[in-house]
Amino acid sequence: MSLPALFNICLLLFLVMFIFAIFGMSFFMHVKDKSGLDDVYNFKTFGQSMILLL
Repeated sequence: MSLPALFNICLLLFLVMFIFAIFGMSFFMHVKDKSGLDDVYNFKTFGQSMILLL
């Protein structure tokens, strides 16, 4: 009974992270790497922004 509810919560969490990753890419794509970000954890691509939000 709780498995479909858990699936809905995970889907909602993924949707929120997807939206924030898109917003992060549009707002913070051009932030220099020296300000707390490096070549892996940044908002330059969608995959890297999802890794950063995890």
